[in-house]
Amino acid sequence: MNLKKPFISVITVVRNREMSVEACIKSVLEQTYSSFEYIIKDGNSTDQTVSIIRKYEKDLAYFETTADKSLYDAMNIATQKARGEWVCYINSDDRFMSSQVLSEVAPFLQQSTADIIYGKAIIDITQGVHKQLPHNPIETIWKKMPLCHQAVFIRTSVAKQHQYSLSYSSAADYELFYRLWKLGYQFERIPVIVAHLSAGGLSDKQRLRGLKEVGQIKRLYDSNRFHHLLHSLHILKSAINLKVKAVLPKQIVHHLLLLRAKTQKI
Repeated sequence: MNLKKPFISVITVVRNREMSVEACIKSVLEQTYSSFEYIIKDGNSTDQTVSIIRKYEKDLAYFETTADKSLYDAMNIATQKARGEWVCYINSDDRFMSSQVLSEVAPFLQQSTADIIYGKAIIDITQGVHKQLPHNPIETIWKKMPLCHQAVFIRTSVAKQHQYSLSYSSAADYELFYRLWKLGYQFERIPVIVAHLSAGGLSDKQRLRGLKEVGQIKRLYDSNRFHHLLHSLHILKSAINLKVKAVLPKQIVHHLLLLRAKTQKI
């Protein structure tokens, strides 16, 4: 049976990413899959980001550069412009893994009855070192984020109804997926490497703040006190690791990361 190809809305939100946004845009526009639209929301960039985007404006379904409250606010704004059956988000520092990604994902979108479908992603953690991000059953969300946001496809009707909470500056994606799961929406994992992420250079302060927000979200949706204790211990361990990393020579940190990455199959 020849089913209609699913129409996908790809969204990028960006602010002041002149060094990376073009690679992101190209990875989207070079997709061999034809049934998609590309939406970009810029947050009033003050560098050359807007000039770079305008080079590709004729290929965009929608583009605006306006002030917004945060990354997640920009994503909410852009989502309301989506016309596709499915929506996915590829950050300006990241890119699709290959030009075939949407073609590989489309058959799963076409056949699935799930509301949220997620593939795999890899991330560069230091020069020459990368690892696969979690790609675990949604039931493990009480432990940690089981999926990578940039590898997720959400039914647009669901994404428009359930927006990202602006109460969180770092973990609103975790809160959204936890909320959707608790509400009974169906998740499905697929064996496709969707995205290649840049580490993004998050500061230690931002990492710890994100972990604290995750703890708040866990307490919101999970009443198990033992789970809360485990997360508190994880925050402590992460803080210690960051302190140790700060005092070690960069060469040793790089070597340790390389050894760790070699133990992981991608």
